[in-house]
Amino acid sequence: MFRGFHFFFQMSMKYDKKYFAFMVLNQAALAVGAVAAMVLPRFLINAILSENRNMEWIAVLVLLSAGMPFLAAALNGVFENHIFLHRINVYNRFNRFMSERILQTDYVYVEQENFIELRKKAEKCWKKRECPIKFIH
Repeated sequence: MFRGFHFFFQMSMKYDKKYFAFMVLNQAALAVGAVAAMVLPRFLINAILSENRNMEWIAVLVLLSAGMPFLAAALNGVFENHIFLHRINVYNRFNRFMSERILQTDYVYVEQENFIELRKKAEKCWKKRECPIKFIH
């Protein structure tokens, strides 16, 4: 499983470095929204129940409590759109890379014994989900 993530990370870094930056920013925005939704109401209740009420502070906490989840959701939408655009870019470049690799394949070796054994192992891996072959070096 981690080999697949490693391969995906390598290809993404090779073709578009902004892709992971937007993914990290998206997760940060979601985390800030979740933490704000948990923590700010506590501060608001403490400010309301305290003896010396500061109405300006209470107003700020109300605005933050109401606004932070909406701001996080809006940022999430923006980042999701950017992530999608960069994902499509990585996908297209990777497909082009794979097409070039297929065009460079020497088909003379298709009928060699080593290639046939490798194909049989790959079929076994595909059917039984047992992978004796290392696909990523």
